[in-house]
Amino acid sequence: MRSGMFITLLAIFTFFTFPFVTCLASTNIDAGPAIIHVHDNPSLKNANEEFTSNLSTLDRFALWITEEVGSVGFFLIVVAWTFTWLLWNSLGPRWGRFDPYPGFVLWLFMSNVLQLVLLPLLMVGQNLSSMRMGTKNNVDRHNIEVIMKQNKEIIDLIEKGKSYPSDEGKNAN
Repeated sequence: MRSGMFITLLAIFTFFTFPFVTCLASTNIDAGPAIIHVHDNPSLKNANEEFTSNLSTLDRFALWITEEVGSVGFFLIVVAWTFTWLLWNSLGPRWGRFDPYPGFVLWLFMSNVLQLVLLPLLMVGQNLSSMRMGTKNNVDRHNIEVIMKQNKEIIDLIEKGKSYPSDEGKNAN
């Protein structure tokens, strides 16, 4: 039980400290030289780099709009703009009102234009976010496969390091 936990901890430690080259040295001086193994596995991928490398300028703009419009800051800006507009045109000086009560026709028109412009952009941004999640899932699957293969190689190397011929000769005496 303890040796299995030790092997697992050693594999995790080795993976995080030596991502491409694993060097396991024997603690027993008579056991022989250190085992050196260079991984021929593919490297780990970054999902964000993988996704953003294939985006056009318009796609980047749509994602930016989606992230900004979906924020609390944008919501507060729209609420402040709406209240300012309605208060100014209801309670402001008569000479300064440009969209008088009760119609607020210009305000309704501008709000609808804002909605009509942002709605397709938000839909495109949502589609791109969905594609990003698909890319992330594929990259995660690839990274898990690489890590599993590296861990198996590390465990195999540890097992090989335990059975040196010099160890067998000592047990016979």
